[in-house]
Amino acid sequence: MTAKFKLIDLAVVAPVTAPTSFFYGLDTSPVGAALIAWDDLGLRYLSLAPTKESNPAFELSMLWPLSTFCENQKKASVLIDAAFKPNFPLPIVLQGTEFQRRVWRELVGIPFGQTRTYVDLATQVGAPGAARAVGSALAANRIAYLIPCHRIVKKTGGIGQFRWGGAVKAALLARERLGQEIER
Repeated sequence: MTAKFKLIDLAVVAPVTAPTSFFYGLDTSPVGAALIAWDDLGLRYLSLAPTKESNPAFELSMLWPLSTFCENQKKASVLIDAAFKPNFPLPIVLQGTEFQRRVWRELVGIPFGQTRTYVDLATQVGAPGAARAVGSALAANRIAYLIPCHRIVKKTGGIGQFRWGGAVKAALLARERLGQEIER
């Protein structure tokens, strides 16, 4: 299963980011609660396991302080469902440093059900020895699952850190292993 996403590099299409309007919503994903946000360009944010106490508009305004946010629960439910279906094309907006965007583009190329180490990924992006920088780029990823930072593990075999928690990372990896076994 290889997802077909259209990656939109914001640095290329809109080098100067102007304040914009976002839509957002919460729903259940295969691994628990999810918060999703998008604008006219595409998907900007997919957070897994938001807490019940979280305030989505506040959480998003911390990332985009000059933007406005409007809840659209119906479309959010459709997008969250689509995000977890193989080969469903969704436009994903990459907003980060050049190095972060290189790391994220490489992540999308890791096949479903497979993992790489931080060192492997650093080598793939042309920065051998920059495993910690790769880890920082993974932590800055705002789009869970679709930019699959969960597929990066420690060289010792441990699952390593994950922005959305170790239990969510373990669940995503198990889900992919199960999906891979079913396809055989």
